Order: sequence, then C-alpha cells, then structure tokens
Amino acid sequence: MTKFIFTIWAGLLMTSFGDAERIIEQNVRQRIADLQAYIEANPQARDLDIAYAALVEDFERLSEDDKAFVARVDAYRWSVESGMLDLSAIFGQHVRPIAEAMEAKGNRMMGREFLLQVRKDFLKHRSYPQISIILDQLDEQFHGVGIGDHPPIKFVDLQGKEHDLIGYRGKVVLVDFWSHTEKSNLVLISGLQAAFEKHGGAGFEIFSLSEDNSPVGLHQYLRKAEMPWVHALDKKPGNEIADQLGVTSTPKNFLFDQEGKIVAKNVYGKELMRKVERLLAE
Repeated sequence: MTKFIFTIWAGLLMTSFGDAERIIEQNVRQRIADLQAYIEANPQARDLDIAYAALVEDFERLSEDDKAFVARVDAYRWSVESGMLDLSAIFGQHVRPIAEAMEAKGNRMMGREFLLQVRKDFLKHRSYPQISIILDQLDEQFHGVGIGDHPPIKFVDLQGKEHDLIGYRGKVVLVDFWSHTEKSNLVLISGLQAAFEKHGGAGFEIFSLSEDNSPVGLHQYLRKAEMPWVHALDKKPGNEIADQLGVTSTPKNFLFDQEGKIVAKNVYGKELMRKVERLLAE
C-alpha cells in the first residue's frame, strides 16, 4: 500500500515539474511577445536598451540563439541611431557580444564586415582614435584558428605532467587563457568554478594556461584559490599555446567538443554552463 501511494505521489510530482516548466516557457514567450510589441510601438522610448536586453535574455533562456543574435543587432542599430547610450555601453552590451557571436558561429567574414560597418558608424565621432583601437582588438578574433578547427594542443602543466588534447577525446575541454594579476580575468573564475563543480566528474575538463611571466606568483595564488583543474604556464618554453591559437590578450578561451573540435570561443558564466551541458547531452 505504501509503495502504491509513493508511486502515485511520484507521478504527481513529475507531472508538476513538467507543468512548471511548461508554464515558465509560456510566460517567457508571452514576455517576448510583449517586449516586441513595446519596441515596435515605442521606437523613440528611452528605455529600449532595457527592453532589448530582456529580449536577448529570454531568447537565450529558450536556447533560441539565432533570435537572440538578431535582437542584439537590432539593439545595436537602435543605440547608434538614437544616440541614447554612451560608448562603453554600446561596445560592452552590443558590439563586442555581436562580434563574439559571429565568431562563435564561424562567420568570420560577416564578423569582419560588421566591425567595418561599426567603423563607418563612428568614423566622425570625436573618440574615433580610441574606438579604432577597440575595433582592432575585436578584429583579432577573426584571425588564426576558429570554430570548426582541430588545432593540436600539447603542454606541460605546473606539476611537470604532459597533456595532449588527443588523449582527452570523448571529453568536453575548455582551454582558458588568463592571468592571476588581471582583475578582468579574476571576476570570471566563479563561472569556471560553477561549471567544473557541476560537470568536472562527468566528462568536462579545464586547462587554465596562465600568461604570467613567473610561476612563483601563480603558485601562491593557486594555493589559495579553489581551482582544482589542470594549470600550466603558457610562456614556459615548449608550451606557448597562445601563439599557436593567435591569443594576444586575456581573458580568452576555446571550448572543444568530444572530437577535439573548437565549437565556441570566449564563453563564460551562464553561456559556458549552457554550452557544456548541451555538448555533454549529445
């Protein structure tokens, strides 16, 4: 009798979870429709940056990446035409994510064309010299290896152990370039920790390749940090993977699938978690 009651309860619980997921998706889709209607009806509204940001977030939540990308492009056009956002917001919220999304899809030519259009959009801006430097940096990601490539990765870690990406076939691997002395790098560590904590024992590995010049400071930092994955000094003779992959600054990373193919670049936080889970589920 107890077993019978438990079976009924379990079935109801599973149904509730299924219903909850359905309700959440319905609510997200309704919000998308409301946001799109608001944007269309209020093209001059001063808060469209908030509406577009929410629209992108909702599309990504539903794993509709193509629609999220289109929303990002529309948001960029609005920011340029309205003049309501400052440069840091335009480049941080729109230009950089769009360029990175194009690179992640393997659309290098389109990415370079987009950056060329951005140059034209800001050619007469008083801060164009600084803008040009930023665009040059963004353009770097469209050179060297990219999505779909199978570059050989071999290095020696801090403990003297040799690693070869070929030996990790069947696993999802993130090759992450970083520096423990750069604050912009350190704020991203929590996302790596979350992904590794959840999937580190289920087919996900991280190779953190430090661009620091000396191993002393790196060793001291790692003794305190909770980063229980593979670490190496990239500048050590014989390693130098950054040069091989065309990495000129940090943070940068490359996500490899189970066949050793690059499937994404510069993914962090929720996006990293989502992509890793998707690959592990295949």
